[in-house]
Amino acid sequence: MANLVESPANITDKRSARKAENRIAIVEAAESLILEGGYGALNAEALAERAGVSRRTIFNHFASVDDVLVTRMNQYFNRIFEECDFTISGENASMEAEMLSIARKVFMSNTLEEYIAPFAHLLYALEMDSPAKFEEYSHVILERTYDIFLERYLAAYPDLPYLRVAVFASNLAETIGEGVYYYLTRAEEMTVKVAAEAPEGTHPEALAIEAMRQCVLEALDYLGRLVQGEFAS
Repeated sequence: MANLVESPANITDKRSARKAENRIAIVEAAESLILEGGYGALNAEALAERAGVSRRTIFNHFASVDDVLVTRMNQYFNRIFEECDFTISGENASMEAEMLSIARKVFMSNTLEEYIAPFAHLLYALEMDSPAKFEEYSHVILERTYDIFLERYLAAYPDLPYLRVAVFASNLAETIGEGVYYYLTRAEEMTVKVAAEAPEGTHPEALAIEAMRQCVLEALDYLGRLVQGEFAS
């Protein structure tokens, strides 16, 4: 499971370290329960048993069981954007080309395997028995991604019209989301296609990561072609 927070081993005060250990155990337990059984599997009793803590300990740390899930998703989201390099290279002719280039680099990096893919699978697991929760959280994540893109690229391109940056930031966030969702809804099919071209003995998890990568890169390629007017006729 992804390491998303500071290790309690780095905390010198024993009481604080124990609290940190409990908090980590609770959010990781929530993730594992949802991956196994969907949103319906997440309740205080199951969470306490899986985390090895009492119900009281859970609610000492979190306002509700839902708050545990939101915390885990925020940990993933924040770590993804901490790991992303938004440095403007200056090698691309336009803001749109630069943003696409950076997005491609993110999905070619280890950030996909370490944080994006586990986050996507956690989110998608909600759809097993709670499509409304899936839609709710997906919308929030899309909005937050758009806000970050908009803030970063308005700062990088202060002379460009606001609407040009805003429209493309929105399109980029939605394109990435569509690419990930396309993979998640066709995971077995896409992984089989990747396996047919991969070296024999490639680990199934590596095949799945590569399949997700290819789906997102294909989606980004379509967005790039739209920007270039390739489909204008």
